[in-house]
Amino acid sequence: MITFDEGKHIYCVDGVKKPNVTEILGLISAGEYKKINPETLRQAALRGSIVHEATELIDIGMTDRLSVPYEYAGYINAYTEFVRLYRPEWEYIESILYEPNNDYCGTVDRCGWIDGKRAIVDIKTVSAPTKITYVLLAAQTAAYAKAIKVDVEKRYGLFLKKDGTFRLVDCAEYERKYDFDGWEVFTSCLDFSRKITRWV
Repeated sequence: MITFDEGKHIYCVDGVKKPNVTEILGLISAGEYKKINPETLRQAALRGSIVHEATELIDIGMTDRLSVPYEYAGYINAYTEFVRLYRPEWEYIESILYEPNNDYCGTVDRCGWIDGKRAIVDIKTVSAPTKITYVLLAAQTAAYAKAIKVDVEKRYGLFLKKDGTFRLVDCAEYERKYDFDGWEVFTSCLDFSRKITRWV
């Protein structure tokens, strides 16, 4: 049985704490976040949380419970436009995953059918994505694709913007363009995080 303590961001399987995708990739993201003002990070985390909750309500058909502060309305409009144009059929919405072979957990934002192909979609509200953002996205979605119990053909990052527009990034195309493999990035971080755990 998989449990998740949202407040502490701790995943457990049968009562045993497991590493999660976010903390594993923290080996890369920590350096990037150090450059950003802590208050800016706090605001970004709040925005991400509110937008994720709102998009989930949209996808489960509970728009009557939707209440979003005015400053985040553009992100919701962007998601609504994405849904209108792509008409995704979701099988998994904010679903907790466990990958037993590599012993890690995570929460996939969305997995379902887009343009006739099963795809994983990670929702982002990053205002100014960098190359590290895209590398992390590729690694993150690769980890989810390995953990989910269905065959995944596509991995996307859905960048929602304040002005109501969106950008859908194909992770495999980005990997080919910059000659790297998201799963390799993830497993390298996973291996190193295990070594650190043993050392300390």
